[in-house]
Amino acid sequence: MEENTETSDFLAACDSCGTVFAATITADDRVLPIGARDGCRCGGTSFSRIDEEDFEDPSDTA
Repeated sequence: MEENTETSDFLAACDSCGTVFAATITADDRVLPIGARDGCRCGGTSFSRIDEEDFEDPSDTA
């Protein structure tokens, strides 16, 4: 059995309430929160990947 060494962990937010989770992508391209396999505490089961560009650079203040 070949081990996949490519990492696919990232941040994702619950589409219902915005709670952020560490997440991974499944073989069928679903976003799955790590440690919350049954979904978010709010009941949400849909998650969206958070892009690095969504974060502000704290050193970039005016």
